[in-house]
Amino acid sequence: MAERIFFRCPYCKAGVDQATDYWCCVACTSRFPVRRGVPFMNVGEQGARGFIWAQDSEAFLSRAEKEGWRKALQTEQKPNSPNKLQEALAPNRVSWSCLFDMNSSWKVLDIGAGTGGVACQLARECCSIGLDKSWCDAVFMQLRAKQDHLTQFQAVVADAVSIPLDSNQFDLAVMIGSLEWIPTGWQSENPRTVQVRALKEVWRTLKPGGHLFLPRHVSLTQRLLKHVLPNSAEPAAFLPPDLPESGFAFSLLLLN
Repeated sequence: MAERIFFRCPYCKAGVDQATDYWCCVACTSRFPVRRGVPFMNVGEQGARGFIWAQDSEAFLSRAEKEGWRKALQTEQKPNSPNKLQEALAPNRVSWSCLFDMNSSWKVLDIGAGTGGVACQLARECCSIGLDKSWCDAVFMQLRAKQDHLTQFQAVVADAVSIPLDSNQFDLAVMIGSLEWIPTGWQSENPRTVQVRALKEVWRTLKPGGHLFLPRHVSLTQRLLKHVLPNSAEPAAFLPPDLPESGFAFSLLLLN
């Protein structure tokens, strides 16, 4: 498990006692099960199928344990759909990291981490947390990290609207293709309101001087951030001239 990361109850915001089979809030006594090393701390109205979209999640995860995560992921590949293994391994998933002066002391939070294409690759360099609403994707990432000996990685099942992590911890938060999906777990609420709540939560977890990386959707993100940022903070939108293979048409770098 990644060290130096402090979790909190997603309901009452108090600390949590961490046991092997479950975590328990020290204040409201909410209990969060731990499966295959992953705490389940989602508070949304519903979870998510996730990127893997396994027909039988338990069978898929058992296969990943026995046969290795790469082989298991290939068995879930469907015709005319994105290549899951390529998405999990492609170096260009983290080519944008050269924009930041990252080092081994950094802590990174990847929201909507999927198969770990970003979070697990970054865990080779620094402490990395992979957050996803899909319990199958989160457990898969943890199995991947274990098999690849990524000791600085931890997956967690959680919703960006109520992130179960203490404030002012992370040097970098990453939201690649996840902002637009966050409202699906809160279908009784206004989507824009949910997105703003999520961005406020992400902002809370960043250290002073921390960064938020959001690819694409620059105009939408800038409008939402007006409800999140203090007046003194300004997002910077730009087209990285030296990342032609990054796959990101536009990027937004936010300095906290």
